[in-house]
Amino acid sequence: QACGRLERPRVRASERDLWALGRWTVDRCTVNRRWVIEALARLDGPADRLEERAESLVQTANAVLLRRTKEKAVGLAGDLHGVHATGRTFRARAQGTYTTPQVLDAEAAILRLARNGEGAGLGVVDAGIVDAVLAARPTIAADQRAAVLHIATSGHRVVVVRGVAGAGKTFSLDAAREMLERSGQTVIGCAPSGRAALELQQGSGIASSTIDSLVLSLEKGTATLLNGTVVVVDEAGMCGTRK
Repeated sequence: QACGRLERPRVRASERDLWALGRWTVDRCTVNRRWVIEALARLDGPADRLEERAESLVQTANAVLLRRTKEKAVGLAGDLHGVHATGRTFRARAQGTYTTPQVLDAEAAILRLARNGEGAGLGVVDAGIVDAVLAARPTIAADQRAAVLHIATSGHRVVVVRGVAGAGKTFSLDAAREMLERSGQTVIGCAPSGRAALELQQGSGIASSTIDSLVLSLEKGTATLLNGTVVVVDEAGMCGTRK
């Protein structure tokens, strides 16, 4: 009598799981299999098939593999990597880093916006105002001064300022805000968290809110971005691309 292993039917990604993947990547740009398993465990569905659901999900056209890595397994037998609330354990596999077409489309749109807006002549501050604001801040460092001039005189639609913690970014933004406002422009700020928004407002004098709050106000029509409005996004690297 021949004996063979019975193969469990492969789990197809449900509409709910596909929808969840789309929602997850609003706030984060990438996921891996472990993260997907943990997130699926918080959804309704067969808890005993989380690994299979995760595998089916990342194999759909809704997930794009960016890179493949081998994650070191940890746990009881050297390969335990997760325990569900039911007590079931999940074994480690090769981990991949995935994103979604929506994230890639949003990233491409942002890059197009930035490239097409280079040297567009937007938000350029008169040299007299620039000199006056800088003269009122004799302690401004050379790198801070360069950042302020980049914001106020480049004319780019999108301006990126990078700096480590304590580099004086909000001090620089305070100078840039004064230049822009004195030239008749409106400056508003936003950040991923309420704490970051408050620190931005207190440090730079820019009226600020969370990114979620600003987006919601724009969607509801209770806020508008008129011509001449400059939006400062603090800690932009912590914000999901699709936002």
